Amino acid sequence: MKKILGLAVAAMMVMAMVGAGTWAFFSDTETVSGSIVAGTLDVTKGGTVTFALIDQSPGIPATTGIDLSLTNSSSIAGVLEISFSNLLNPENTRAQVETDAGDPDAVATSGELGGLVEIAVWIDPDYTGIWSTGDSYLPSDGSAAVAYSSGVVVPAAAWDPIDTFVAGGGWSAANVGVTIATGGGREDFIVEYRWVDSGDATDNIAQSDGVSFDIDFTVKQ
Repeated sequence: MKKILGLAVAAMMVMAMVGAGTWAFFSDTETVSGSIVAGTLDVTKGGTVTFALIDQSPGIPATTGIDLSLTNSSSIAGVLEISFSNLLNPENTRAQVETDAGDPDAVATSGELGGLVEIAVWIDPDYTGIWSTGDSYLPSDGSAAVAYSSGVVVPAAAWDPIDTFVAGGGWSAANVGVTIATGGGREDFIVEYRWVDSGDATDNIAQSDGVSFDIDFTVKQ
């Protein structure tokens, strides 16, 4: 009897081992559904964004040409890049005056005004329109913004001819140093212009010339 019992127990153990290799463990699966929606980066411009000057002459004092406000109404903050494009320096349409003034390229297609009219581009975070603490100007060579140090007008170093600014290409986000916050974040930019009276024939040969250009503001996440 003992021998038979022993065989029966051994058989049960073998069956258990076989079952362990063929039967699955219990399992349960739960599914969680979700979605991702891309946000929007929506920056709008306000204020005076273009200016047209007619019959200008040497000796014009510093005057605000563009007071641009950028507002971010989205849920994503953005950094700002600034660049120049579409520079045009049309030569005069009344060649006689420049010919009499000794203009060496009176019959050429490129005028001189862009090398004479100067601009200054500066950031006005307190929205006062007055150069003051917290403001900064953007150098024409594309280097980093220079913070306010003193005075109520942008310093002399901020000014350069339009042609020089355009040749500089503009400013990277790092050099602008501006992040426009979410939900109505705002930043103001001012472009001033002036035509310094040089008192020589250089001004005279710019009679009836023109200059135009675009400033492109690009906001990136």
